[in-house]
Amino acid sequence: MDDHCAQFLHKLFRKGYSYNEMKLLFEENLNIYISVRHLRRLANSMGLYKRKQSNLEICYTVIQGILSKSSGSHGYRLVHQMCIKNNLVISMETVRLILQILDPEGVSDRLRRRLKRRQYISRGPNYMWHMDGYDKLKPYGIAIHGCIDGYSRNIIWLKAGVTNNDPKIVAGHYIQAVIKKNGFPRSMRSDFGTENKYVEQMQRFFHRNGMNSDHCYIYGSSTQNQRIECLWAIFRKQCSQFWRNLFTDLKQHNKFDGSFLDQSLIRFCFMGLIQEDIRVFAASWNQHKIRSIKTSHSPSGRPHIMYNMPELYDCEDFLCDIDADEVDVCLDECSFDHLPCDEDVYNLANILMAEVNWIRDVDPFNNVNLYIFLRNAISQEL
Repeated sequence: MDDHCAQFLHKLFRKGYSYNEMKLLFEENLNIYISVRHLRRLANSMGLYKRKQSNLEICYTVIQGILSKSSGSHGYRLVHQMCIKNNLVISMETVRLILQILDPEGVSDRLRRRLKRRQYISRGPNYMWHMDGYDKLKPYGIAIHGCIDGYSRNIIWLKAGVTNNDPKIVAGHYIQAVIKKNGFPRSMRSDFGTENKYVEQMQRFFHRNGMNSDHCYIYGSSTQNQRIECLWAIFRKQCSQFWRNLFTDLKQHNKFDGSFLDQSLIRFCFMGLIQEDIRVFAASWNQHKIRSIKTSHSPSGRPHIMYNMPELYDCEDFLCDIDADEVDVCLDECSFDHLPCDEDVYNLANILMAEVNWIRDVDPFNNVNLYIFLRNAISQEL
């Protein structure tokens, strides 16, 4: 096996795919047909095992680190997936037992929760995309926007930025996804916000000569946009609540007052970290297994597999082909964030950091110190 195939196998293995799923992904992505038995031998020769468990103390320490950023909301399936991403070989049962020791209150809370869900039916991937903005971090200057495929629950985009109310910015997210997918969805759904108008116009523009032109865009209340609202609920527990708690703590200690400067510095210091956190969340979400529910008409499996291999679920892909010239026309109406914050604040903050040789850290708590330093330094200059 060449280096490229070995790297691909290592990547799939660490993402937790089964051997049968790896076999399908080798066929789809590399056009390599290989038996499950041979895949298992190759993985073992590379030191990759499904059953050879990692050291328990190391697993315990890694899970402690995961929980420190979870606000007590991570279930054992998600923690198991994150352990795999940290190159650990550990069973779900071991993770469950460790969580009972480290987070007994969180385990108890999740056991008591019972949700009643409305029924949702979608005919296949790209039949409908659901998009919406997430405003829980907006008081601190961070606006998040996302879109999810209704059938597979695969995340199409999930991005942090300066705003999610500018229709040109939202349209930019849409067009970037269309270019990446090399196609556009049969229909889209959003709330009635004015920030969605450009996306609606572009979606109707792409569909103007088709049979579905009258139904290619649907408006509805946010509470009825089931797919994206479900995603936001999980996103809050597994990702955004940590940042909300961090920024709330700054506010309670009089280190944040909601001013233009404070919001700009929050963006400067934390936007990159938040976007990376979002990227990791989206990757984990797209690779996690959705369980089968007897009362649901939705398919079960991994969103990534359901989205990219609809033939395994006896359904079709509804992605519509794009015209490059039409995409270019739409691109002219889009805007994109090139800087995480106001340009003047960005330049001044970089100058102040260079003067004291301060480098932004990947640890959010260290970046709190950077934020306070920049806030004090710039405030003294005003």
